[in-house]
Amino acid sequence: MFVWLRLVEEVYQIGETLEGLKAKLRESENTLQNLVRTKASLEQDLNIKNNSLFIDKETCLGMRKSLPMLPRLAIY
Repeated sequence: MFVWLRLVEEVYQIGETLEGLKAKLRESENTLQNLVRTKASLEQDLNIKNNSLFIDKETCLGMRKSLPMLPRLAIY
């Protein structure tokens, strides 16, 4: 009789453990999705900044080099 009760108790404990693990799995999956979204956003920002640097280097730098460099005196 006692063995049977221990087995029933163990089944309930296993069920509770299983539910806890399922909840942790859902939480981990949600965290992973948030991380993937954040990574995509950061990659998009990085691409925009790289493109801006490329434009600055290839387009603006050439124009800046062709302009005369006159020292400016600040009048206060």
